[in-house]
Amino acid sequence: MSNGNWAADQLQKMNLEDAVGQLLMVDDRQYSSRRWFEIVKKNHLGSICIRETIERAGDYQDRLAASLEESEIPIILAADMENGLGCRGGQFPPQMAVGATQNMDFAEKRGHMIARMARSRGVHWVFNPVIDINYNPMSPEMNIRTFGDRWQDVRDFSAAQIRGIQKAGVAATAKHFPGAGMDDRVRQVWIGVGIKGKSDGKSDGWHKTWHKTGNQT
Repeated sequence: MSNGNWAADQLQKMNLEDAVGQLLMVDDRQYSSRRWFEIVKKNHLGSICIRETIERAGDYQDRLAASLEESEIPIILAADMENGLGCRGGQFPPQMAVGATQNMDFAEKRGHMIARMARSRGVHWVFNPVIDINYNPMSPEMNIRTFGDRWQDVRDFSAAQIRGIQKAGVAATAKHFPGAGMDDRVRQVWIGVGIKGKSDGKSDGWHKTWHKTGNQT
């Protein structure tokens, strides 16, 4: 049976609750280990986001395999891994350092190596690369996490890094929300609003380019 037929067959077997469960992701920081596995098993969740526990992702996969051995649908493990193992820290320089080299081969190799590290820990999906444009140097969120302040560089280096990730058989993610590189507030405290509707010298460049990185990556 081909992968496409298998997926269609599994979908046909699901009731509405099971199908919705496949669309949900658990953050491993929110629950105790015991409660976490109970939730995953009861609700037939499709994926788990590994945060600070990335070093133990292999252990989590083993434990999930043991607790869900009768499940017909494998669980997807996801992690940030922007710079290697860890949520934002890691073994590689941040994206801005790679962008400063003006060598896209470095971005592709960086993505490939990070993806291989992910696979070594049982992770199938990384939230990487950051495709925001660093328009606001006061941003506490983006800054060196981006490839720079030129949308062309962000587009090209992001595409190269995605190629590297996918060549290793790992799913990539182009993130974040439009405007993240403009806001000078911490998004966990303040939700960026009004940027798209603003018209001032500070945000005019963002208006002209924000959609290009995502649409053309």
